[in-house]
Amino acid sequence: MIINYSSKFTNQYKELIKTNKKLTLKIDKKIDFFINNPYHPSLRMRTVNTIKAGVAFSFWIEGDLRIIFTYVGKNEVLFLLIGNHKEVYR
Repeated sequence: MIINYSSKFTNQYKELIKTNKKLTLKIDKKIDFFINNPYHPSLRMRTVNTIKAGVAFSFWIEGDLRIIFTYVGKNEVLFLLIGNHKEVYR
């Protein structure tokens, strides 16, 4: 699976790990699960209806931390946002 990152995602990610370096390992682990099996139960993947970019999905990292993404090809996704529920579902 090919993963591309929006500039918004990249900026949000940098802010998250700036204050919590251990979070990098958790995020990387969940992204690995996603790459190997996007439907891995620990990801708790859901369809997101509030994103203006069209059909989007989310998966769980920890607590209320989510990654929002969309498919841009058969085996390619774009990570749009990362953050807590309030930040990514507005």
